[in-house]
Amino acid sequence: MSGAFLIVEDEPLVAHSIARALGAHAPTHVARSLSQAQPYLERLSELAGVLLDLGLPDGSGLSFLAAVRARSKRLHVTVYTGRIDAALINAVYRLNGAFAVKPMGRGGVSEFVSRCREETHSGGEVLPADAVERFLTRVRLTEPQEEILRLSMQDVSAKDMAEQLSISEHAVKTRVRRLLRRTGHAKMRDLRREVRLSVSED
Repeated sequence: MSGAFLIVEDEPLVAHSIARALGAHAPTHVARSLSQAQPYLERLSELAGVLLDLGLPDGSGLSFLAAVRARSKRLHVTVYTGRIDAALINAVYRLNGAFAVKPMGRGGVSEFVSRCREETHSGGEVLPADAVERFLTRVRLTEPQEEILRLSMQDVSAKDMAEQLSISEHAVKTRVRRLLRRTGHAKMRDLRREVRLSVSED
Protein backbone atom coordinates (compact mmCIF):
# COMPACT_ATOMS: atom_id res chain seq x y z
CA MET A 1 0.00 0.00 0.00
CA SER A 2 1.31 3.45 -0.86
CA GLY A 3 1.20 5.93 1.99
CA ALA A 4 1.42 5.66 5.76
CA PHE A 5 -1.19 5.38 8.48
CA LEU A 6 -1.73 8.00 11.16
CA ILE A 7 -3.17 7.02 14.54
CA VAL A 8 -4.42 9.87 16.72
CA GLU A 9 -4.86 8.27 20.14
CA ASP A 10 -3.88 9.51 23.60
CA GLU A 11 -3.86 6.15 25.42
CA PRO A 12 -0.30 4.75 24.99
CA LEU A 13 -1.18 1.06 25.29
CA VAL A 14 -4.05 1.35 22.80
CA ALA A 15 -1.92 3.37 20.38
CA HIS A 16 0.97 0.89 20.65
CA SER A 17 -1.29 -2.11 20.07
CA ILE A 18 -2.96 -0.65 16.99
CA ALA A 19 0.31 0.72 15.60
CA ARG A 20 1.87 -2.70 15.88
CA ALA A 21 -1.00 -4.28 13.93
CA LEU A 22 -1.06 -1.56 11.25
CA GLY A 23 2.73 -1.58 10.96
CA ALA A 24 2.51 -4.96 9.23
CA HIS A 25 0.74 -3.21 6.33
CA ALA A 26 2.41 0.20 6.04
CA PRO A 27 4.54 2.68 8.01
CA THR A 28 2.51 3.97 10.93
CA HIS A 29 2.75 7.27 12.83
CA VAL A 30 1.19 8.00 16.22
CA ALA A 31 0.03 11.39 17.51
CA ARG A 32 -1.17 11.52 21.12
CA SER A 33 -2.96 14.86 20.91
CA LEU A 34 -4.44 17.31 18.44
CA SER A 35 -1.31 19.46 18.67
CA GLN A 36 0.87 16.47 17.75
CA ALA A 37 -1.47 15.60 14.88
CA GLN A 38 -1.55 19.15 13.51
CA PRO A 39 1.70 18.93 11.44
CA TYR A 40 0.26 15.97 9.50
CA LEU A 41 -2.36 18.29 8.01
CA GLU A 42 0.39 19.58 5.72
CA ARG A 43 1.38 16.01 4.80
CA LEU A 44 -1.98 14.42 3.97
CA SER A 45 -0.77 13.34 0.54
CA GLU A 46 1.71 11.02 2.30
CA LEU A 47 -1.07 9.21 4.20
CA ALA A 48 -3.20 6.22 3.24
CA GLY A 49 -5.62 6.67 6.13
CA VAL A 50 -6.23 8.12 9.59
CA LEU A 51 -7.54 6.29 12.65
CA LEU A 52 -8.90 8.99 14.93
CA ASP A 53 -9.94 8.84 18.57
CA LEU A 54 -12.55 11.40 19.61
CA GLY A 55 -11.61 12.09 23.22
CA LEU A 56 -8.19 13.75 23.09
CA PRO A 57 -6.49 15.74 25.87
CA ASP A 58 -6.58 19.03 23.97
CA GLY A 59 -9.94 18.76 22.21
CA SER A 60 -12.25 16.63 20.09
CA GLY A 61 -11.07 14.46 17.23
CA LEU A 62 -14.00 15.86 15.22
CA SER A 63 -12.13 19.16 14.87
CA PHE A 64 -9.18 17.29 13.35
CA LEU A 65 -11.52 15.45 10.98
CA ALA A 66 -12.99 18.80 9.92
CA ALA A 67 -9.47 20.14 9.31
CA VAL A 68 -8.63 17.06 7.22
CA ARG A 69 -11.78 17.51 5.13
CA ALA A 70 -10.96 21.17 4.53
CA ARG A 71 -7.78 19.95 2.80
CA SER A 72 -8.72 16.53 1.42
CA LYS A 73 -12.07 15.07 0.42
CA ARG A 74 -10.48 11.72 -0.43
CA LEU A 75 -8.34 10.61 2.50
CA HIS A 76 -9.98 7.79 4.44
CA VAL A 77 -10.62 8.62 8.11
CA THR A 78 -12.14 6.20 10.60
CA VAL A 79 -13.33 7.72 13.86
CA TYR A 80 -13.40 5.25 16.72
CA THR A 81 -14.77 5.75 20.19
CA GLY A 82 -16.50 4.03 23.08
CA ARG A 83 -19.16 6.76 23.10
CA ILE A 84 -22.07 6.02 20.81
CA ASP A 85 -25.03 8.24 20.05
CA ALA A 86 -26.98 9.36 17.01
CA ALA A 87 -25.67 12.94 17.10
CA LEU A 88 -22.11 11.68 17.04
CA ILE A 89 -22.76 9.30 14.14
CA ASN A 90 -24.38 12.14 12.20
CA ALA A 91 -21.48 14.51 12.92
CA VAL A 92 -18.97 11.95 11.61
CA TYR A 93 -21.21 11.26 8.61
CA ARG A 94 -21.45 14.96 7.71
CA LEU A 95 -17.65 15.09 7.60
CA ASN A 96 -17.47 12.00 5.36
CA GLY A 97 -15.76 9.88 7.99
CA ALA A 98 -16.27 6.22 8.80
CA PHE A 99 -17.20 5.06 12.30
CA ALA A 100 -15.94 2.23 14.51
CA VAL A 101 -16.60 1.28 18.11
CA LYS A 102 -13.88 0.64 20.69
CA PRO A 103 -12.18 -1.65 21.41
CA MET A 104 -10.73 -2.32 17.96
CA GLY A 105 -9.66 -5.95 17.69
CA ARG A 106 -7.91 -7.60 14.77
CA GLY A 107 -11.12 -7.54 12.77
CA GLY A 108 -11.49 -3.79 13.21
CA VAL A 109 -7.90 -3.14 12.19
CA SER A 110 -8.25 -5.38 9.12
CA GLU A 111 -11.45 -3.57 8.13
CA PHE A 112 -9.69 -0.20 8.44
CA VAL A 113 -6.83 -1.38 6.20
CA SER A 114 -9.33 -2.74 3.65
CA ARG A 115 -11.21 0.58 3.55
CA CYS A 116 -7.97 2.48 2.99
CA ARG A 117 -7.04 0.13 0.15
CA GLU A 118 -10.47 0.48 -1.44
CA GLU A 119 -10.34 4.27 -1.35
CA THR A 120 -6.79 4.30 -2.69
CA HIS A 121 -7.72 2.03 -5.60
CA SER A 122 -10.97 3.82 -6.34
CA GLY A 123 -9.43 7.25 -6.31
CA GLY A 124 -11.01 7.87 -2.92
CA GLU A 125 -14.44 8.97 -4.05
CA VAL A 126 -16.27 10.61 -1.17
CA LEU A 127 -20.04 10.95 -1.10
CA PRO A 128 -21.58 14.34 -0.44
CA ALA A 129 -22.71 14.67 3.17
CA ASP A 130 -26.37 14.80 2.07
CA ALA A 131 -26.13 11.75 -0.22
CA VAL A 132 -28.55 9.61 1.81
CA GLU A 133 -31.01 12.48 2.20
CA ARG A 134 -31.03 12.99 -1.55
CA PHE A 135 -31.59 9.28 -2.10
CA LEU A 136 -34.45 9.31 0.42
CA THR A 137 -36.32 11.91 -1.62
CA ARG A 138 -36.76 9.15 -4.21
CA VAL A 139 -37.41 6.13 -1.98
CA ARG A 140 -39.80 5.98 0.96
CA LEU A 141 -38.37 4.03 3.92
CA THR A 142 -39.40 3.50 7.52
CA GLU A 143 -37.33 5.20 10.23
CA PRO A 144 -35.59 1.90 11.23
CA GLN A 145 -34.74 1.25 7.56
CA GLU A 146 -33.31 4.77 7.23
CA GLU A 147 -31.13 4.18 10.30
CA ILE A 148 -29.74 0.97 8.80
CA LEU A 149 -29.06 2.68 5.46
CA ARG A 150 -27.25 5.63 7.08
CA LEU A 151 -25.06 3.36 9.19
CA SER A 152 -24.37 1.04 6.26
CA MET A 153 -23.20 3.98 4.14
CA GLN A 154 -20.76 4.68 6.98
CA ASP A 155 -19.47 1.08 6.74
CA VAL A 156 -20.67 0.36 10.27
CA SER A 157 -20.70 -3.39 10.91
CA ALA A 158 -23.83 -5.30 11.97
CA LYS A 159 -22.34 -5.78 15.43
CA ASP A 160 -21.70 -2.05 15.83
CA MET A 161 -25.15 -1.24 14.44
CA ALA A 162 -26.65 -3.45 17.14
CA GLU A 163 -24.72 -1.53 19.81
CA GLN A 164 -25.60 1.85 18.36
CA LEU A 165 -29.31 1.04 18.04
CA SER A 166 -29.52 -0.97 21.30
CA ILE A 167 -30.93 -4.01 19.52
CA SER A 168 -29.66 -7.52 18.83
CA GLU A 169 -27.59 -8.46 15.78
CA HIS A 170 -30.49 -10.69 14.75
CA ALA A 171 -32.78 -7.64 14.77
CA VAL A 172 -30.23 -5.73 12.66
CA LYS A 173 -30.22 -8.55 10.09
CA THR A 174 -34.03 -8.53 10.03
CA ARG A 175 -34.03 -4.78 9.36
CA VAL A 176 -31.41 -5.23 6.64
CA ARG A 177 -33.57 -7.89 4.92
CA ARG A 178 -36.61 -5.58 5.04
CA LEU A 179 -34.56 -2.68 3.69
CA LEU A 180 -33.27 -4.80 0.81
CA ARG A 181 -36.74 -6.10 0.03
CA ARG A 182 -38.12 -2.55 0.10
CA THR A 183 -35.44 -1.24 -2.29
CA GLY A 184 -35.37 -4.30 -4.55
CA HIS A 185 -31.76 -5.34 -3.90
CA ALA A 186 -30.21 -8.68 -3.00
CA LYS A 187 -27.13 -7.27 -1.23
CA MET A 188 -26.31 -4.14 0.75
CA ARG A 189 -23.36 -3.39 -1.53
CA ASP A 190 -25.83 -3.12 -4.43
CA LEU A 191 -27.98 -0.68 -2.46
CA ARG A 192 -24.92 1.40 -1.51
CA ARG A 193 -23.98 1.49 -5.19
CA GLU A 194 -27.46 2.78 -6.06
CA VAL A 195 -27.12 5.56 -3.47
CA ARG A 196 -23.79 6.59 -5.03
CA LEU A 197 -25.22 6.48 -8.55
CA SER A 198 -28.27 8.50 -7.56
CA VAL A 199 -25.96 11.28 -6.38
CA SER A 200 -23.89 11.26 -9.57
CA GLU A 201 -27.06 11.47 -11.66
CA ASP A 202 -28.26 14.67 -9.94
